Amino acid sequence: MKRCLVILLLMVSCTLSAQIQEGTFLAGGTLSFQSTNYSAGNSKTSTWNLTPGGGYFFIDRFAAGARVSFTHISNDADSYSDILAGPFARFYFLPATRNTNIFLEAEYLFGSEKYDDFDAVGKTQLGIAAGPSFFINPFIAVETVVSWQSMKYKGGDGRYNTLGIGIGFQFYLRCKEDKEGK
Repeated sequence: MKRCLVILLLMVSCTLSAQIQEGTFLAGGTLSFQSTNYSAGNSKTSTWNLTPGGGYFFIDRFAAGARVSFTHISNDADSYSDILAGPFARFYFLPATRNTNIFLEAEYLFGSEKYDDFDAVGKTQLGIAAGPSFFINPFIAVETVVSWQSMKYKGGDGRYNTLGIGIGFQFYLRCKEDKEGK
C-alpha cells in the first residue's frame, strides 16, 4: 500500500515534457540482440536481452541512474539465465531543443548466471552504447542502440566481448518547477 501511495504522489507531482535538462527523470529500457565471441575459446552465441532502468539528469544533457539486465539463452543442450544490475551514465551531445539527439552511455553491471542443474556463478560486465534518440512527442523517445560489452566470470579466464544492436523507449518526467523556474 505504501508503494502505491508513493507512486501516486510521484505521478501527481510530475509533468511530462521532453527535457534532457537538470531535474528531469529518465525511465525506460532496451530490447537487444547480441552476438558474442569468447576470447579464450572458439565459441559464438546469439542472445536476446531486456534491460529496464531509470535515472536522473543531474546537469543538462547528463543523466545517471541504475538498470537491471535480464538474459535467457538456450542453445543446443544448454540453457541459462542471468540477472545483472548496476549504475549507468548517459550524455546527450545535441541541444535539448532538438527532436533527434545523439547519446553515449557507459554501464557497470554485476550479478550472477544460473545454468540448469548447476550453482549460480558471479559475473561483472562493463559496457558502452551509443545511438540516436528520436522524440515521438514531448515526453517519449524511441532509440536505436549500438553497444559493446565485456563480461568476465568470477574466477574465470578470458572475457566475453559482445557487439549488439537494440531498440528502446525512454520516458522523460519533469517534476514541478521550483521557485526559480528551473
